[in-house]
Amino acid sequence: IGLMMSVISNSMTNLALPDGLLGAYAYSINHFGVIAGAGESIRGSRAMRWELGEATTLTTTGAIFSMARAVNDEGLLVGQVSASETDGFASVACAWAGGSNAPLFRLESPGDGGGSSALAVNRKGEAAGFAEIAAGRIHAMRFGPGDRTGVDLDTMNNVYSSANGLNDDGLVVGVFFNG
Repeated sequence: IGLMMSVISNSMTNLALPDGLLGAYAYSINHFGVIAGAGESIRGSRAMRWELGEATTLTTTGAIFSMARAVNDEGLLVGQVSASETDGFASVACAWAGGSNAPLFRLESPGDGGGSSALAVNRKGEAAGFAEIAAGRIHAMRFGPGDRTGVDLDTMNNVYSSANGLNDDGLVVGVFFNG
């Protein structure tokens, strides 16, 4: 795993990496320069945020795996967290409130499905991503800011779909496979 880089004005610079991390990934940056990502250690991935050159590992009590996939301009980070070493897809979508190392709250998906992940977040606090709604069926999801429950966006009942981005009006883009 290589060191994560930040590209500013057509040149690359290393982002700070806390002691004990072997490398890191950057997934998203907001208009204020806050970066969402994950750091890799011998103990697994840990959700991270970078702000003003400072790296912070986010609180993930009981988790062995976590990553922050997106951040909005209010500082809300979304991603996924898992307590299972044997099944990486057992992770659930989650969010961290703005501010350093804020407590974690988990987002729920409908039905008896398995894992989920939040891949994007807008300024209203709505998140988009995917969830396993039934064995072998992964659907695009939107997670509301107030109720923290997921809404299945896949009206065509595809085998796989994912909401990869959303704007402040709640419009979602993504991908689907129907067979």
